[in-house]
Amino acid sequence: MVEPAVELVLAEEHERHPVGLFMASSSVFVTVPLSAGADILPPTEPFSIEVHVSHHGESALHATVHAAWVPAGSPVDELPKRTDASTDVIRIEPFTLSDAETITVPPSGGPARLVLWLLDEQSAVSARSFLDAAEVEPPNRRGARAGEFLGAPLVGEA
Repeated sequence: MVEPAVELVLAEEHERHPVGLFMASSSVFVTVPLSAGADILPPTEPFSIEVHVSHHGESALHATVHAAWVPAGSPVDELPKRTDASTDVIRIEPFTLSDAETITVPPSGGPARLVLWLLDEQSAVSARSFLDAAEVEPPNRRGARAGEFLGAPLVGEA
């Protein structure tokens, strides 16, 4: 399997930071989705994502990026109950992208959603994002799957 070329920039989730600062961060995957609802094919082997992080606070932040596979289409407003992979602690300077950290995630086992989130030193979520892993059907100009209408009457013929 070809490893997907995926890079994540976790840098816009506005939340009240535990020490009273408003943290602003955003997440951007530097990849071209395969199609709507399928950013990548379901991986059959572990693969790595390069992560860069930034924040809009007043001082340096130390945080960790976590990742977990959840069922396809799952909401991402709640964190997964388990973690499949994590980075080392990343030092994040305000308004500056961090150096790349690599997070290696296990295969998904089929269609799934990969949720990634950033936890700061107080275990507050500062950013989150997700990638959808799904099969991509080849384009079908007539809208039918092969064999779907065998023996069906043709329009205009009795």
